[in-house]
Amino acid sequence: MVGRGWCGLGVVVVGVVLVAGACGSDDSGSAGSGSSVGSGGSVASVSSGVVTSVAAGVLGSPKGAAGEPVRVGFVSDGVSQTYDNTAEITAAQAAAKYANEYLGGAGGRPLEVVTCQAHGTVQGSTDCANQMVEKKVVAVVMGGSAEAPTVHNFVVAAGIPFVIYQGSSQDILGNPKLTYVLTGGVTTLLSGPAAWAKSKGYKKVTFVDMDIPQVTGAVTGLGPKVFANAGVKMDQVAASPTAPDLTPQVQQAMAGSPDMLMMVGGSSFCTKALKAINTLGYKGAVMANQQCIGQDTLAQAPKAAIDGLLQTSTADVSVSDPEFMLYKAVMTKYAPDVKELFGTTLAGYSAMLGFARMMDGATGTLDAAGTEAYLKLGKPFAMPLGGGLKSACDSKAIAFLPATCTAGVYVAAYGADATLGNATGIDTADLLKLG
Repeated sequence: MVGRGWCGLGVVVVGVVLVAGACGSDDSGSAGSGSSVGSGGSVASVSSGVVTSVAAGVLGSPKGAAGEPVRVGFVSDGVSQTYDNTAEITAAQAAAKYANEYLGGAGGRPLEVVTCQAHGTVQGSTDCANQMVEKKVVAVVMGGSAEAPTVHNFVVAAGIPFVIYQGSSQDILGNPKLTYVLTGGVTTLLSGPAAWAKSKGYKKVTFVDMDIPQVTGAVTGLGPKVFANAGVKMDQVAASPTAPDLTPQVQQAMAGSPDMLMMVGGSSFCTKALKAINTLGYKGAVMANQQCIGQDTLAQAPKAAIDGLLQTSTADVSVSDPEFMLYKAVMTKYAPDVKELFGTTLAGYSAMLGFARMMDGATGTLDAAGTEAYLKLGKPFAMPLGGGLKSACDSKAIAFLPATCTAGVYVAAYGADATLGNATGIDTADLLKLG
């Protein structure tokens, strides 16, 4: 079974819904269960999701964990009626195995990962949350899910810390207690484009986005303030996701003479937009959120439109970035059967490794209360796939989203061969001040 996961995941924030999330597909798998993590095979690199060999030295020097295991829960949609995200679970387990052998686990003790598949339903998410409480995990970790709020609200009410790669509701993002969201979707959609435009001296950016409330509400609701903070004008042209041709909408956007067009939507939407941009001969910069540029987009859009196309992302997936090289190495050593390394796979890995790094240096009793006591110190840590930017879950990254641990965003450009170049990391915190 292959399909989409939490693509277009809605993120509700101060009355505005933001699109944040990734699309995942992978090989089928079975339901997870509690297990102690171990070791695996060889080391690898990836180009467009295909694994090749690299040096084992990327993993660093071994530093084994010892003592009583720290039981941490990992909840994923796993297999649903329409998609298979089990690779997200495999990636989280791989990150834990790496942490146990090379980082000293969590506070020197080995991570024991207890997994549960929610199957993309409220009932499944509730069942998983119950299991996490019953099995007395010290924290619940997730990559992302449209039903994440169900898990979050249940476990937090039980006093269990909740760590997620990408949050999905105001209940999560706005909660300053027991809640840690490693990345901020608002950055890829709004503050990233605004910061990039400011850095280039652009005067105006026009959004070409899907005409659905989750997108248009975000752009019109929060966008003007963010772009005003950057000193850049913004405009918006919305189009139906099912429109067969976006030439009229792109032409309307071009009529305002923007320095940059910002596309927001899914891959089929952006494929149509890029074809129209190429046909109409637009000469300015073109940018899109990560979910807008799929493999189908890169294969079907005109090469001239791909060359120089900018992408915003919550992760730095530049081929030469040390964190990305580490990710590739970890996945091949501990999860060699997983070939697609993006989407929910990346989120599962980043969430679990992020938790391990956040727990570095922890001492004392590591039950749920002890884990929360250490996490809430908000000590800086290296965000997995974070391009070297330091993060801290201290409620200061984005003031109106206290659970968010970073305001960082990454911008990279595609070449004519559809290869993504090196990313530029930008801290956009200053643009996300609403006062």
